[in-house]
Amino acid sequence: MLEGYTLSTSPFSTSDTAISATKEARAIVTEPGRQKDGYQWTALSVTTVGALLASMQGSALLIALPNIMADLLCVLFVIILSYSVMVL
Repeated sequence: MLEGYTLSTSPFSTSDTAISATKEARAIVTEPGRQKDGYQWTALSVTTVGALLASMQGSALLIALPNIMADLLCVLFVIILSYSVMVL
């Protein structure tokens, strides 16, 4: 009657099998038995953006430092100390 079809004796339903097959199809195999799922690119992107924002924050402080000192009427050491305490 139905040639080419076999009866599956798997304990999983067909939807579970389809989901696992989809996950396997999306994964990129790098070494035998090891799959790569893309988290390394997410980690690289986040750390790159973090480093960029940290350098921008430091540059903004250096540019604004003379104005801050003039407005607060204090010395450089007090401003750097209070900034360090606030950031850490």
